[in-house]
Amino acid sequence: KSVYHLLGDGSLVAPPFFDDLSTTHLALVIMTSLFTVFVRNTTLSAAFLWSGGVRKKSLLYTLFLSQLLAPISILSMLIAQFHPNFDCKIIMRIAVASAGISFSLLISGTLGVKAYRCLDNSRLVLVILVILRTAAIVFLALDLALLNSYRSLAGRCYRTSNSMSYTFIILLFVESLFVCLCFLYAVRKSLGSVQGRITVSLSLDDVTDSHLDIQNESIKCYETTHSCCDRWDYVPTVNYPVPFTRRSRRTQSLSHDPSIPMGGLSRSERVRDPENVPSRLPIPPLATKSPLAGTSPIPRRPSSPAVSSISHTSQYMPRVALFTEVMRDELFYTTFITASTVVSVIMTIIGVNSVGPADHVAWMAFDWAFISCLVMHSFGRVIRRHENEALLQQPSVWHRSLRTDHSTADISAEGRVRSPRPSFADDGLPPRPDPKDQPAFDKASLSDAEFAINPPSRTCFPRCNRHSA
Repeated sequence: KSVYHLLGDGSLVAPPFFDDLSTTHLALVIMTSLFTVFVRNTTLSAAFLWSGGVRKKSLLYTLFLSQLLAPISILSMLIAQFHPNFDCKIIMRIAVASAGISFSLLISGTLGVKAYRCLDNSRLVLVILVILRTAAIVFLALDLALLNSYRSLAGRCYRTSNSMSYTFIILLFVESLFVCLCFLYAVRKSLGSVQGRITVSLSLDDVTDSHLDIQNESIKCYETTHSCCDRWDYVPTVNYPVPFTRRSRRTQSLSHDPSIPMGGLSRSERVRDPENVPSRLPIPPLATKSPLAGTSPIPRRPSSPAVSSISHTSQYMPRVALFTEVMRDELFYTTFITASTVVSVIMTIIGVNSVGPADHVAWMAFDWAFISCLVMHSFGRVIRRHENEALLQQPSVWHRSLRTDHSTADISAEGRVRSPRPSFADDGLPPRPDPKDQPAFDKASLSDAEFAINPPSRTCFPRCNRHSA
């Protein structure tokens, strides 16, 4: 006996059509949600391409192409849903081909390439990745050739499952597992190489040559282990001075010794080394009548240990602290992403073989969106890291004594910043002449009448004009 569903307008609907209509409505909600996610990822990947902190953008272009194919695939399914005149077979081939190519670019093109570079461009890793991806592309082409589709009662396009689609999922799982194992090996390789060898010195007084040699060796070792992971991006190179050299250490050790008078040295000799440049010029001492003022050494005001530790730690930050914390976090985070990808593919395999309303296409779409969001978040961390690193590597930002703008760094004896003298382009007036460049003028040699008739107009004329204006 047939059972029909009665609608509000009096129409009778058969149970197969009613069930298919409910499934189609749920599929429309899921497809529109995934379409929104992939449009957001496409826009964000395009913003990554336009960022100025990255020079080598090959992986960013790969990421952008992988995200651009996703809206095309979902949009074709939405068009076929509302226009029954389109052939479902063509629509499904477009959707499956776009999804397969996007998966290849995400797994092999981004995560696989990063794993290959993290392992010092290992040929074994490259060969295995090429073999797995070639096999996946071959099975994808066979799947497209043998694809069959039909339209349901509610107008949704379906495809029949075959062995080729399951084989593609299995190969995706094997490739994700291999990339995850590569990153796990890179993490294991990095654990014992530099741990405990990079130290942040809080004071320059206790630094010796041996400590610096050990630090340079450890930094070189760490760069050898980890710098390959991010060769696709660009770390801005700024020519800031090396914090410690043999010459600067000797000069600073002399300046710290209270038994050696530094007053006999000229200012050019004391400021020759960048480390001896103070962040603010010292206030000159008041003149006294003591006969030992010219021979006694100038007493040095002891600096605060907190200020000293902050300033010297900030000098080490772009090279040691930031490099150690962020690069290690990036490696572990990428390993977590690949492990999550493996778990997602395992859930897809279980969902495909289980009985439920979602078919293997829906499970593949969920896996696709999940992997895309993880990869996008990883690249977003890298872009933000380079923006912060470019900011920290500017000497004018993290050390006041190394400001590049000399007009704003001209500090007076009272500790206030002198405002730059306005030029002709600023206020329309000619620049004020320097009194040092003016000829000597002896006012005492003139009589009162001559001084009243011929005032020193060359010196006060610009100031008078400025006040009159």
